[in-house]
Amino acid sequence: MTANSSARPPNSKDLDTAKADEWDASDPVWKLLDEASKPNVDPFFARNVMRAARQEEPTLSFSQRVLSFLSPQKLALGAVACVCGLLVWQTIPPTDQST
Repeated sequence: MTANSSARPPNSKDLDTAKADEWDASDPVWKLLDEASKPNVDPFFARNVMRAARQEEPTLSFSQRVLSFLSPQKLALGAVACVCGLLVWQTIPPTDQST
């Protein structure tokens, strides 16, 4: 097999001109693209993206949500409620049903 020096792969410039020749100049898509506004780069884009990322609430997994529910304050409140319930239950007189 011999290498043919005249046959080289086409570069991107050759491909662009070949594609441009395929499209008709009166194509409505090209006319619409010519009328489109040019994108403007916001100089504060990176700052705005970083601010939005910092302000975004992190998503918690199920186990993290359960552990956050079991905070010391909530556990203490639950313990106090249980103690109060037991005290109320102890102070209610039993009913005799010996008939």
